[in-house]
Amino acid sequence: MSILERSGVISILRPYSSNISKQLVKTLKVYFMDTGLAAYLCRWPNAETLANGAMDGAFFATYAVTEIVKSYYNAGKPVDLFYLSGYG
Repeated sequence: MSILERSGVISILRPYSSNISKQLVKTLKVYFMDTGLAAYLCRWPNAETLANGAMDGAFFATYAVTEIVKSYYNAGKPVDLFYLSGYG
């Protein structure tokens, strides 16, 4: 995983919570930085399959995270992103 992250194939987001013990227990989210590669690995042959499939929301979230990470890279800023892990 660390090799994939360092080479830019994936991006890993850690959970954010005000409770440190919850941060340690919650799972990480892994995003492929190349949605084309992710679609190929899922064996989706065309854009219509992706648009009408059950994973269209996940691919859109991956695209959004990818664009945010790229904007950080292009601005020369370190990428340290979190996701909101829930309330309480």
